[in-house]
Amino acid sequence: MKNNNMKITFLGTGTPAAMPIGKCACTYCTKYRKTGLIQYRPCVLIQENSINLLLDLGPDIREQIIKAELEKIDAIFVTHSHFDHLWGLPDIGAEWGWVSGLRDTPIYVNNGIYDYCQKFFSWLKINYKIIEHGKPYQFQNLKVTSFEGRHSPGQEASLFSIKNAENRKIVYMPDVKRPKKKNTFSYLKNADIAITDGMFALGPVSIEVFGKEQFLLIPTHPNQNQLHRLWDALNAKKVYLMQVSEHLLKKNIEEINSKLPSNVKVAYDGLQVILQ
Repeated sequence: MKNNNMKITFLGTGTPAAMPIGKCACTYCTKYRKTGLIQYRPCVLIQENSINLLLDLGPDIREQIIKAELEKIDAIFVTHSHFDHLWGLPDIGAEWGWVSGLRDTPIYVNNGIYDYCQKFFSWLKINYKIIEHGKPYQFQNLKVTSFEGRHSPGQEASLFSIKNAENRKIVYMPDVKRPKKKNTFSYLKNADIAITDGMFALGPVSIEVFGKEQFLLIPTHPNQNQLHRLWDALNAKKVYLMQVSEHLLKKNIEEINSKLPSNVKVAYDGLQVILQ
């Protein structure tokens, strides 16, 4: 019997550097290393009944698929062409099949991503589907709609709305600062779950470079003020943050959550949320 409950599993929530970081001996990387924890690059699994959809395709996709025990994937939707969201492509499309049985999986990309893949991944055999922004794509009761977002200058980025027959809605927009068109918010607001960037959710972060602390500046990601404006505009019941690093923020997840609005929480690898 079908239950029409959407299940969200966060397979990867990390920054491009993931965690633990190399030989870093900070408190947080050491904790991850000693306990065997890994924070992978971004990937989210959406499931309802027999449908499995993946959002983003980073370089850790092989391990993520194995850990999730996925035997089939109905479609993969990619937000943009940065390596931490796309460079798992060879694991899907390589001729020797690093991830067995998935070479025919449709991979939905915007025109910018498709052009990038033709330039750098032309040797792969991929079942590309070029998405049209604003057009819904149906997978049984799940409907996925892409909208254009603002991320890096000159790069086309997508964000996604996923709705089921009961009108439960998930918005997925990691890295994206905001939709490109203001009227897009009318399609995104009041979601049950919004998944946004969170790298600078507590303000600027500093890193050590050659023994000196300096601020990490990534203007393509939303800053603290931009995130608060985005959360207000989305008006989601619950917001989960991607790309939050305990290493960068020098705080554990519980400390970070305590400084966020009550409906905003840090997502972590393995987190599952069910919309009933």
